[in-house]
Amino acid sequence: MVAMQIEINGRGGVLLLDPGYQVGRVVTVMIDQQYPHTGRFVPASCPKKEYCYQTMVGEKYIQWSVWNDSPKPESNLVYIGASYHSPVCVTERRNLVYNFRSLLATDRKGHLLAGVYFKAALQSTFTLFCDDDQDPNIKHRIKVPSTKFRDSNEVDSDVDKILELCSKHLKMTKIQFYCILSALAKILEDKEFLDQMCKINDDIYKLGVDENNNNEGVNNYNLSG
Repeated sequence: MVAMQIEINGRGGVLLLDPGYQVGRVVTVMIDQQYPHTGRFVPASCPKKEYCYQTMVGEKYIQWSVWNDSPKPESNLVYIGASYHSPVCVTERRNLVYNFRSLLATDRKGHLLAGVYFKAALQSTFTLFCDDDQDPNIKHRIKVPSTKFRDSNEVDSDVDKILELCSKHLKMTKIQFYCILSALAKILEDKEFLDQMCKINDDIYKLGVDENNNNEGVNNYNLSG
């Protein structure tokens, strides 16, 4: 993602370039939320989701909200208050503690080809999916408890087949993909780490809610950690 500051007749705003694999467009975020502010929209690649981007916290952050068949949105914060220095220091800090994780492969139009997604929770479930390597109209999907990846002997033939197909789309070997899932499985057994991460995630969400309601979110909440 690239955030570019703009000014139109004294009105400040930000252009978001490449905001995500499901949002194949430039998003305009005006501070006053007037034209050409993009506002809420439904991306063509994901008609069940609705997105909205707006500035908050003294224009140092952009709040990125997603409605997924629910009246309550999931909210993310994108830091835009400084020039780019490093991925960890500046670029989308929100994702570091987001409690829904994914590793995905897409085509040039942003359509999903393969990947894995899971909720950051104790002994979670990995959802593996991919297009068939012979017929892209055939979709493979399987849910596997994360604990299955603690030992390669616990991976059955059906899972092994999808690992093989997914790894091709992800441009890595099956062993590399398995090692990633195995490492994640171990992390998902660390209750203390998960509790702390989810606490930070909740604090960020509350900060965003308060900022929208009374513009005092920054004073009411301190980020954990």
